[in-house]
Formats: sequence, C-alpha cells, structure tokens
Amino acid sequence: MSSRTSFTPNIKPDNIFVDFEEKPDGAIEVQRVQVGDLEMGSVIPPGLNVRGARLGNPMWRSPESHAAARINLPSDIFSFGLVCIYTMLRKIIFRINGEGLSLADEERIVVKRLLSHFGDGPGLIGFVEHLDDSVAAWRDLVLDVIPEFTTTDPRKPFSMWEEVDEEFRDVVTKMTSLDPARRITAKEALEHPWFQDI
Repeated sequence: MSSRTSFTPNIKPDNIFVDFEEKPDGAIEVQRVQVGDLEMGSVIPPGLNVRGARLGNPMWRSPESHAAARINLPSDIFSFGLVCIYTMLRKIIFRINGEGLSLADEERIVVKRLLSHFGDGPGLIGFVEHLDDSVAAWRDLVLDVIPEFTTTDPRKPFSMWEEVDEEFRDVVTKMTSLDPARRITAKEALEHPWFQDI
C-alpha cells in the first residue's frame, strides 16, 4: 500500500505478497509488501473514475464496486480493509453460501452486511449520494434494506466489535467507510499507530 495512482480492482489475500524475515526469537519482521495479479490494474488520472462494472472478486469488493458505481483508489482501500479483517480475524464479511439463492437475494445479503458492519450515519449518507442515477436500483436496494435493522436484529458495526484490538478497529473503520470520500488514504493508513509495529 502506498501513495500510488494505479488502481487495482482485485485486492484480495491471494494477490498480496509479503517479504518477511523470521527472527531467532520467532518474531516476524515484514520487509516489503506488494500487490500482484495486476491484469485488471490501470492508472486513473486524478478526478476520474471507472464506472459501470463490478470489478474484482465479490468477497473483497468495495460497496461502490458491488453497485457498479464510480470506483477509484478509495475502492482499493476498502478492499484492503476487508483483507485486514480476514488476515487478523479469519472472517470473510461477504462470503455467502449462495446455494439456492437468487442473485437478488445474494445482493440483499451483501447490502445488509455492508450496512450492518460499515454503515455509520455520515458514511451511509455519503455512499447514497455517491450512487448516482446510473445505479438507482442499487441505491433503492440500500434504502430498502435500512428498515430491516431493528432492536431484535440490530446493526453490528465493526467499530464496536469489542473483542477486536482498539487500534485495529480504528484503522479498519477508517478504511471501510461506506462513503469513498471519507476513507483514509494508503499513506494515512500506513501512518496509523496500528501499522507501526508491523
């Protein structure tokens, strides 16, 4: 992760390569990390976006990529946040046992998980505003799912997962805002205290 201008809509665990050294005491020291499998990668000039495609593996996609809305570098940051959750907690947020489910049912499950884990108020508002008329059906689905959260079926925001290290929760929450404009940059993520000991 760096201050780069290339966009890689296929961030997932299999595409992150880590060069590390194991110390005599068993500690792991990370030397270098690179993203590979760049056949879908491209350079996007500042201010421009890719739109109209659901790029990358569905289990690691950003909300805007799930919606086939405008995607850019912040989309990679969201995907990297999902990879961090998987790496540290062994949880794949968007893994769905789709056996017998229609595509519409699978999309509804994805939207519900997005809203449950990452849908704080400002992020949700920004995300809905990000979904322009070209993806109105997905925007309508998001708005349709919101009332499904009740006192008996509440949201489960990642920022409140008490069993997770506080600094890890903080950096991942900042990487996984639903609103791409609210996500931290790669540089900001690497400067976060949680990454200092890695």
